Amino acid sequence: MKYYTFLILGAFLFIKCSSSISQIGFNYPQIEPVIEIDTIFGKIISDPYRNLEDLKNKSVSSWYEKQTSLADSVLNNISNRSEILKKLLDYDGRVSASIRNIRPQEDGSFYYLKRDAGEDSFKLWYRESINGDEKMLFSPIDYNPDENQYTINYISPSWDEKHIAISLSHSGKELSSILILDTDTGEIAPEIIQNAWPSSFLGINWLPDSSGFIFLYFPVADADAEDFKKNTYSVLYKLKDPADKLRPIFGNKQNPELGISETGEFPIVSIKSQQDEFMLGYLATVENHWDAYIAPLTDLQKPKINWEPFYTKEDKVFTSKGQFRDSSFYYKTVNEASIYQLAEVLLNNPDFKNPKWITNHTQNENVEDFKTLKDYIVYSTTQNGVDAKLYKYITGKTPVRIELPKQSGSIELASINPQHNTIWVETSGWVSDYNRYNFNPENNLFTKENLADRASFPEFENIIAKEVLVTGHDGEEIPLSIIYSKNINLNDENPALLFGYGAYGSSINPFFSPTFLYWVEQGGVFCIPHVRGGGEKGDEWYEDGKMLNKENTWKDLISATQYLIDEGYTSKEKTAVYSMSAGAIMVGRAVTERPDLFKAVVAEVGILNPLRNEAKTDKGGSNVSEFGSIKDSIQFPGLVKMDPYLNLKQNTDYPAMLITGGDNDPRVPIWMPGKFAALAQDYNLSNNPILLKINYDAGHGDFDETERFYQDYVDLFSFCFWQTGSPRFQLKNKLQIE
Repeated sequence: MKYYTFLILGAFLFIKCSSSISQIGFNYPQIEPVIEIDTIFGKIISDPYRNLEDLKNKSVSSWYEKQTSLADSVLNNISNRSEILKKLLDYDGRVSASIRNIRPQEDGSFYYLKRDAGEDSFKLWYRESINGDEKMLFSPIDYNPDENQYTINYISPSWDEKHIAISLSHSGKELSSILILDTDTGEIAPEIIQNAWPSSFLGINWLPDSSGFIFLYFPVADADAEDFKKNTYSVLYKLKDPADKLRPIFGNKQNPELGISETGEFPIVSIKSQQDEFMLGYLATVENHWDAYIAPLTDLQKPKINWEPFYTKEDKVFTSKGQFRDSSFYYKTVNEASIYQLAEVLLNNPDFKNPKWITNHTQNENVEDFKTLKDYIVYSTTQNGVDAKLYKYITGKTPVRIELPKQSGSIELASINPQHNTIWVETSGWVSDYNRYNFNPENNLFTKENLADRASFPEFENIIAKEVLVTGHDGEEIPLSIIYSKNINLNDENPALLFGYGAYGSSINPFFSPTFLYWVEQGGVFCIPHVRGGGEKGDEWYEDGKMLNKENTWKDLISATQYLIDEGYTSKEKTAVYSMSAGAIMVGRAVTERPDLFKAVVAEVGILNPLRNEAKTDKGGSNVSEFGSIKDSIQFPGLVKMDPYLNLKQNTDYPAMLITGGDNDPRVPIWMPGKFAALAQDYNLSNNPILLKINYDAGHGDFDETERFYQDYVDLFSFCFWQTGSPRFQLKNKLQIE
């Protein structure tokens, strides 16, 4: 690869002078562009705002601060914003408590995180039984009262329940500290373990005897450092040892014979249950299929663990979801029709090329979740990502569909371990609230076991969800979920908000969200296009929306938007689109390809300059396998084509945009949204505002504090309602900001 760089100063000043004044009377903060010209595989790439990547430069950091000040001034000037916040807090307050991270135990007890109505932080709680009294075990507020910005992002009780590992992060920084709580005394051990990220990297895995645990260790914790996310490795920590006494057991330096990449592959060790005889070592990436190694747990007593190959990414085993039971390994994989099914291999002869197929569903009915129980396998499926079904399987028999208490759009399963038949079924839908049931597979009975009372939302009684298939640019059928009130007239005056993602094979399965239903309650239409790059229709659906096929993702969004307009749900002047992170490629390229189709665009913590993915401190990490590499002559053109920043065009009428970033974000540096916003401000000929807002107390979008959590949605809804012409959400005063 030939790679040349040239600098050009001030060449864009004529553009900035001609387009920086908006219709509401303010100047965008100015910074002199420093153009860099790269020649990569013979193609010349012009990067006008490469200088905005230098976050240590005082003039650059000042520019980001001024942009944020401007964005806040505009957003806070929109009328009735306080009503949005009041309503969202009202919704939140109707729920007696928010519950997450439920950890059921063999003795019938539960550990979980709970935030009571009116509180800001999730705390760790314990219940002896489903109807037993609650006991609070730990509050992040009490941990360090002088710095009340701590969040519990993960918990893991030991098998004997004598200790709980608590992962604690600060100010949106996802890299965490691990605290060890003694459940008898309620005391936190003095050993505080650093440089962990269990909330995103397969958690904390306790040894069967509960004497210690295994987790993925990050040698460099500074997200701005050159070696961040590089040379990670799994470590074993034994209770009461010094916090820095961590034994490496799986990594590229510990196992050079395995050829583990320094970046992009995360060597993570997993112990599935207390009864397992083996542990698995995964080379995890952002893709759905990984290489895996296996070793007996007794090897932990040896100086070096003998990791043997178990399966490869070509075997298409879905991430880390496989489970042991007796002499078999059960897993989710892709069949010849590219549909996810369940399969089984014997541990004494694990032939992943010729497994025993347990399921054989058709017509885009993909296995979503499954649990191996003592006498059964219970699993859920979805069709096109939205119609959920429940099945149970007994060895040697045909799977039997189980009738649910009510129709559901999505199902999640939770169990104790493969030696019990206890299982919980959690259901949800676009317009049906979350419910948690204890399911008895012997008699197919469901018993509702919510850990908190469900709220009443009479405002949503007339809201309906409609599922349609939209013909895409190449004839492919794109699932589209349309949510609206029966009380509105479907016409071109309805504001529509589209929310999609389309990356990493992640599906947007139906979820109940009073927050998003607020848009519908206010007369809007809320739409979810299940675009390629997601997993709603199987593995091929994902593959058809990544790397060189990435254009299908944003073209699917364009097709879905055009359908809504053509069918009279909305109009171009009433259409807004929203996404975040990798989903920003979808919205960014849709708006650069069809700026006439949208009135407002919101991209949160967005990957808006993926060509520069490998310029990040982690050298692109495993995202290279999702987007491609500038070092690969075949993948490079796809990166250029998918890059929203590089595809902005001069002298174009762009819609209104709200672009955000998180200053503590370890995944997407703020220069990605910053560069896109700066160039869009330069190139835009319309009077539509283009705002850049950096959240200096946030990372990749995770907040505990209730009001702070909803503030981003206040920005989203007020901005989109303002731009789509809602009379209730307009500027209160004409701004004069220099």
